[in-house]
Amino acid sequence: MLIDELINDFRSRFGDKPAMDQSQLKVWLSSFIQKLDLVSREEFDAQARVLARAQAHIHDLEERISTLEQATNK
Repeated sequence: MLIDELINDFRSRFGDKPAMDQSQLKVWLSSFIQKLDLVSREEFDAQARVLARAQAHIHDLEERISTLEQATNK
């Protein structure tokens, strides 16, 4: 589980130190986050736009097919 991995990695690096330097924490957290399979918000938004265009195109094609099928059935 991701949370368990996060906790175990944190403990192995920092143990039970009473105080941690904030810069150390930022570096560690940044390193951990980079290991995750995440995309940026910009990439997500770009892919959402591509998907919306594809869905609109598919809808248009379905309507054209339906119109052609109706024309051939007459």
